[in-house]
Order: sequence, then structure tokens, then C-alpha cells
Amino acid sequence: MSSKTFTCLKTLTRLTPTRPNTWTLSLIPPTLLHDVETFTPSLPSSSYILGGSPLGTFSHSGFLITEADEMYHTQWENFEGVHEVRLSPKFKRAKVVEVLVHDWDTFEVGDDLFIVEGEIDSNID
Repeated sequence: MSSKTFTCLKTLTRLTPTRPNTWTLSLIPPTLLHDVETFTPSLPSSSYILGGSPLGTFSHSGFLITEADEMYHTQWENFEGVHEVRLSPKFKRAKVVEVLVHDWDTFEVGDDLFIVEGEIDSNID
């Protein structure tokens, strides 16, 4: 078992061990999510996926500053987007055991998102 937390900058995720072969997964900055509306998994939770593969996508919306001037006049624009969450390539294979977020209105980057169960590839740093 890997007993330390590791961060994957390629997927902007942090994985924290909870028990043998099990981690909690969270997103890290600079991931930018506005108001999350839904999460759609790529596969059923009982399905294993390979490292680097998509776990699912977030739909989110919000407002972006499009222009501002020295007089503090700001123009805003509505924004809608999707954000794909990928499994760290450090895994040989893994599956999502549980989605930990039950209220997407309160979800923020850094919150625990999933419990992931799988095998780490010890040949990948």
C-alpha cells in the first residue's frame, strides 16, 4: 500500500490513502469550476478503468470578468462549460467505489470527490 498522499499535476488531482489500495480523490488548483450542476460518470462505478482514463465530466456555469477599466467598471459574461476528471496515470487500473459529494451546490475544488480503489504502477513516478 502506498501510505502517502500523492498529487498528479497531469490530471490536477490529489489522492490520499484511506486503507490498502484505496484513496480519496480531490481536485487541486488551478482547476477552475464555477457552480457545478452535474457530474456524469464515464462508466458504471463497478467498472475498472486504466490509468489516465476519464472518470467523468462536470457541467458547470457561472460568470467571468470580460473587461474592466481603471474606474472599476466591470463587464461580466455568462459562462457554461464542462470539465473532464481523469484518473492519475500512476494507476494500472482503478474504479470509483463511491461518489462522496451529495450536494453539488456546495462542492469546491479541494473537497474529497471520490473513493477510488485500484492498483498503483510502481514503475511510474
